[in-house]
Amino acid sequence: MKKLTSLVALVLSIVLPVLAVAEEPAATPEPVPAEEILAYTQVYEPETSFVLSSTVAWNADETALEVAGAQARPATALVYVDADLRVTDAAGKENVFKGSLLPTLNKKLIANSLNVIYGILQKCNNKHLTTEISSFLSVAVYKAFRLLYSANGKNPQGLFSVPQRLSDGRSNAAQDVAISNAEALACGEDVDEMEGLRKDQAPLLSPEQISEEYPLFASSLFNLIQNAEGRMGGGKKPAEKTHALHSIVRK
Repeated sequence: MKKLTSLVALVLSIVLPVLAVAEEPAATPEPVPAEEILAYTQVYEPETSFVLSSTVAWNADETALEVAGAQARPATALVYVDADLRVTDAAGKENVFKGSLLPTLNKKLIANSLNVIYGILQKCNNKHLTTEISSFLSVAVYKAFRLLYSANGKNPQGLFSVPQRLSDGRSNAAQDVAISNAEALACGEDVDEMEGLRKDQAPLLSPEQISEEYPLFASSLFNLIQNAEGRMGGGKKPAEKTHALHSIVRK
């Protein structure tokens, strides 16, 4: 019995120190040198109503498109655009990118503006007005897509039911009908069986109120108005450089 007790004591004396060593925490890693993380410390976060953690922002240069396609990349790229949506660098030099970000910027401008439009339509709470404005916008998208699709004569036209030679005139007419209906409805007039907007349904709007209610989208709408009126030959404010924040998301 004494031999067995001595044997157990001997085994425990060997095993317990080994287990104690195994349970010791791993050594704390050495801190990363400051010069290696300097490029990722200048993070810009705009003020919004969303609670978000810090993100890595990068002042984009001519390698922006290459960086966007890399496995490791910043979450946000800062680019500069002027009043005409021309992409520049911080010094105002144009065409700094290898490729074009203009489709992305213009898409953002239009999409943000539509958020304001449909926000106002929700307040109006008139389904007929919403339908007519949506029809007008839908035909605009149709016209733009068909123009691009038909640029190559080899693309089959079977996608469309209206012949190509008739599409321009008929789409223009459809837009005219939709916007004229919308204008009458917005003024409170009934159109056929569609009820016009009541006076108490028409929201009170101003640039300040739009900016307050749509802080994420208002600037895009104001830029769109300025650009559209510039195409119409209207008065144009002095060009101002806009510092725009665009997240680069790889799908």
